[in-house]
Amino acid sequence: MAKYWLHSDGSWVTLRPVEEISEASLRVMRRTIQKVSTATRESLARNQGRTDEAGKPRTDPATGEPYDLEMVPATPEDMDALAELGDHCIMAVLTGWSFEGTPTLKGLEKLSGLDYRALSLLCSPVAKFAFQTMVDFNPTEEDVKSGGNSDSPFGSSSGSSGSSKEPSSTAPSRRKNSESGG
Repeated sequence: MAKYWLHSDGSWVTLRPVEEISEASLRVMRRTIQKVSTATRESLARNQGRTDEAGKPRTDPATGEPYDLEMVPATPEDMDALAELGDHCIMAVLTGWSFEGTPTLKGLEKLSGLDYRALSLLCSPVAKFAFQTMVDFNPTEEDVKSGGNSDSPFGSSSGSSGSSKEPSSTAPSRRKNSESGG
């Protein structure tokens, strides 16, 4: 388990490695993914890797122009399912936090918007992993460790672990504490 600082007020979380996500958690995430319409799932798959962590289009290396994103408008039901998926992804790796009470789905709803967004961004590669396991039930070590968020403890597409950062007021930090959590 590793400790990650969310922002400058000192709030932190402890997260387990993606390799330690239980099969029960993966099954919950897969069932939640199935609640998202096929059109929205296909749109998300087409655009995978075409946006940065903030959702802005990346530049196509072949043309030097921003990628055209082929977005299908998500229904309210899709948006609810995607929010639920995000919560399940967080809970799959969250082992502890500095907030009052033990980590629960209901507890996530009580976090401030800033804390929730920081935690969500930190855990965003878990959803990618869950989607990958739906298509390929034998993910490679590269699949397990890959992710698009360089601030995430679950790796980045470049495979770089990045360097430690001090907590900031706007983004989660990769600064780890060597303490083990339970």
